[in-house]
Amino acid sequence: MRILGLLVVLCFAYVSDAFAVCAPTRMLRIVTTVDAFGLPADHFVTQPKTLYRYGSMFGRVEEVFNKQTGLHLLVVVSEPDVWVVNRVNNSGQHMTDRGANIDFHAPIITATKSEHWRKLEFGCEEDFMKSVNAKTEPADGGMIRYSHEAEGIKASLVVNPKQRPERLEIEGPEARFVIKFLSYEDSEFQADLFSRPNGIRFSER
Repeated sequence: MRILGLLVVLCFAYVSDAFAVCAPTRMLRIVTTVDAFGLPADHFVTQPKTLYRYGSMFGRVEEVFNKQTGLHLLVVVSEPDVWVVNRVNNSGQHMTDRGANIDFHAPIITATKSEHWRKLEFGCEEDFMKSVNAKTEPADGGMIRYSHEAEGIKASLVVNPKQRPERLEIEGPEARFVIKFLSYEDSEFQADLFSRPNGIRFSER
């Protein structure tokens, strides 16, 4: 199970009538880190990543510098346009989403063909748990824990009293990891965050 995969993979719409659209009515800014079993603490996968999303067509992913690859990636999505930028040398690629359904998705579990688990997205975590009738129980500090298991994968989501996710534990046949939500904020839509980045040399793909 690839962990997160919050790069280009989340920028393209999945073509499926069964895929529920996650479309936040306020702009979300979500900062996460990952504890992945078997990976060193300083591995790139464990470093903070920032996701912005709004509605069904806008997304933005900001990564830190990746020592392993030498890349510092920024992904901006304003469907059908997708810009992938390497901030190290201010170069990038522009792509056009030509899918039948033009929707931005940010699936948490990417290495699965399961339509069920692809509906678990950043920005709609609690909505997913409610939609599958996940087991709920109280947790410390007035929090609520949602637990759900299907198709060999277990997910446990802890939500604070403000209905913001605190952590999400995923256990599957190939990997286990814990997503920690460092920040989960909503605000008014900022169009400039989802526009073509300035000062970048783009090639077309």
